[in-house]
Amino acid sequence: LISAGNQKSRSTVSAADGRFSFHDVPIGAYSIEIWRDATRLKTLGGVNLPETGIQDLIASIDRAGLSGVVRDSVSGEPIAGADVFVEEHPRSARDRRRQQRATTTDSGGSFVFDDLIPGDYVVEFAPRMYLRQSSTIQVRAGANQLYASCSLCGWIRVLVDGAAELVAARRTSIEWVFQYGPAEYEYYSGVGKLASDGALTVPIGEKSSGRLRLRIGVAG
Repeated sequence: LISAGNQKSRSTVSAADGRFSFHDVPIGAYSIEIWRDATRLKTLGGVNLPETGIQDLIASIDRAGLSGVVRDSVSGEPIAGADVFVEEHPRSARDRRRQQRATTTDSGGSFVFDDLIPGDYVVEFAPRMYLRQSSTIQVRAGANQLYASCSLCGWIRVLVDGAAELVAARRTSIEWVFQYGPAEYEYYSGVGKLASDGALTVPIGEKSSGRLRLRIGVAG
C-alpha cells in the first residue's frame, strides 16, 4: 500500500483464498502494488479511502502460457532435449526484476511455460550442437504458441578407408565420439551413416577443434 507521496506505508500477505486487508489506514489517496517472488504483478492506482474508512477492491491478475516445438531446419524433425530460456523484455519489466524461466524440450521437441506475466519476452533456443536462436514475442493473456527451426552450427566430413567394402556389406553405421575438451564430459557422440562416396558427416557443435574417434563396421 503506497500513499500519494509515493511512500510505502503498509504491506501484507494475501490469504489462501486471495483475500487481503489493511487496518487503521488514514483517509486519503493510495495505490496498491501486488508482488510475488520479487516480481510486481500489478499496480492499482487512484484508490481513495473514503471517510467511512472502508474500501473493497477486487484485483484480477492476468496470466499467460507459452508453448511450442523446436525442429531441425533441414529435416523438420523435432529436437528433443533442447534447452529453452525465456526472459521478460526490459521494456516490460521496467523497474522490477525481470522474470526468467528455463525448460527442456520433450521427446517430441515440445516445450511449455506456464504462469507467465503478459508482456514482451525474449525466448532463446539452445539445442546441443545447433546454433542458438532467439526470438522476441509479445505474450498475451491466455495461451500463446511459438515455433523454432534451428540449424546445425558445425560439422566435418570424414573419408573412411575401405568404405566401399562396408557399403557393399551394408555395414554403414559408424559410432563416433568428438572429444572437444580434457574433461570426461566434454564430448559429443552419436551414430552416423556412411554416404555412397565413403564420407561420414559428424556434427561438432560450436567447437572449432577436438579429437574424433570412430568405431567402424557397426552392424546396420
